[in-house]
Amino acid sequence: MEGNITREDFAEAYAYLQQKVGKKFKNIEPPFFGFFHMLVIGLIIGIGLNALRHFGIFSFHLEPITAAVVLVLFVFVILFLIPLYRTVPKNLPLDNGSILGHHKYMVDEKGFTEETKAFNCLTHWKGIKAVEETQNQIYIFIDTHYAHFIPKRFFPSDYVLREFTETLRKNMKEGATLI
Repeated sequence: MEGNITREDFAEAYAYLQQKVGKKFKNIEPPFFGFFHMLVIGLIIGIGLNALRHFGIFSFHLEPITAAVVLVLFVFVILFLIPLYRTVPKNLPLDNGSILGHHKYMVDEKGFTEETKAFNCLTHWKGIKAVEETQNQIYIFIDTHYAHFIPKRFFPSDYVLREFTETLRKNMKEGATLI
């Protein structure tokens, strides 16, 4: 099967892979590690502002309610907006590169092949680690951080899609051939 990968296809795949990779590394940091850093930074800023006020360089009066609101906004930015920003691709692929444009996908006795005008990539059956599906795409993982992706619209029918994914899953588990 074959079709054209668009920027929207890439952005969806990129977001899915970023989310998936983020889940794998979720337990590396303690749950409140970011919050701890935020408190330390807040304390440093508070001590610095108090020192400036003490020496007459800066004059302010900060109410506890105002401080709490600023802290909540700071927490929101650190814990929610920055991770969201990280899931947006910074550099979209080139129009004439290897990712966007016409792709051809094949399955044979050797494994899974993805071909474009710029490259030809054969992944042997034993190299396929997982096959996952979302509403719009299929992901063929060859490592924990890398996957081929195929938009489901490339398949002429649900039957062909199902046959394709079953073939991938069967052969990746067996490390076998189609013959």
